[in-house]
Amino acid sequence: MEKLIITVAPTGSVPKKQNNPHVPITPKEIIETGVRCEAAGASILHIHARNPVDESPSPEYAIFEETYLGLEEKTNLILRISNRIVKLAGEVGREVATPDEARRILHLPLKKKDMP
Repeated sequence: MEKLIITVAPTGSVPKKQNNPHVPITPKEIIETGVRCEAAGASILHIHARNPVDESPSPEYAIFEETYLGLEEKTNLILRISNRIVKLAGEVGREVATPDEARRILHLPLKKKDMP
């Protein structure tokens, strides 16, 4: 059998519930979606944190932490944090971050299975 890697970005950084009622916004919704994606065969989950009030992209640590740690606990997915976190976090002159930089900004540990 040929090997296949499936990556899922369930929230994206743009859609809101008004665009698609199935877009997960809260950490709980993103974690539940990650569990379902893994059960369907996904290996990698690309994470965008969202503000649960207005559904906009969010750099808030507490939202990323709850999402990241919940996915770590409930799945074996490789987690890929959005590289736009630097712009959201307000670092002047930067548009994107590497995954390691995103983890540094968010103070999240790099897990062995996560993408560098």
